[in-house]
Amino acid sequence: MNVQESSSSNDAVEESAPSVEGGEIARASLDELETLVSCPDRLSDDWQAWEMIRDLSVGRMRNEDLGADVQLRWVRLALVANRLKRRSGRFDAASILVDDVYVQVFAIYRFGPRCDDPVLGPVETCRAVFREIHERLDDVVAATKAWSSLTKQEILRLRRIKNLLNILAPIMQFIPQEAPEYQALSQWLQIVPRLP
Repeated sequence: MNVQESSSSNDAVEESAPSVEGGEIARASLDELETLVSCPDRLSDDWQAWEMIRDLSVGRMRNEDLGADVQLRWVRLALVANRLKRRSGRFDAASILVDDVYVQVFAIYRFGPRCDDPVLGPVETCRAVFREIHERLDDVVAATKAWSSLTKQEILRLRRIKNLLNILAPIMQFIPQEAPEYQALSQWLQIVPRLP
């Protein structure tokens, strides 16, 4: 079952979905977890369950003993679980984005880009990061010149930018050189060594 499909019946979900206990989630099959996330109201406020599903999915997506199609299902499950985790309100959007970008960059690098698949789209992944940064390159460069005098919050912001850029770097090769995102990412990556 595709992660983004919804179940035709709540009764069917109740019968086949795994228990929300941590041990049961860890032993659940991919099909069972996809069914569980297709009916998120069962765990609507259980951010720890979504975190567990995401962590499990990240581990399984990296398992090269699984076929590419199965690994991609784990990729999609990780992204859905992360989105559901965001609903709890316990995590800021930036930390959720870091997790999403990590998963997507892994998938793009491992399986190659696909313009018809938003999960495997390097250009859209870059756009999401640039939207999160929402600062001009010149302003960030200026901040790096005296970063030791910045507040703790401002330093953390620069570190988050550095982290996002480092995660993105491996997929630059998949972005068409004529795309504006290629030029933008190239310029941003040049300042990474100057970020705290």
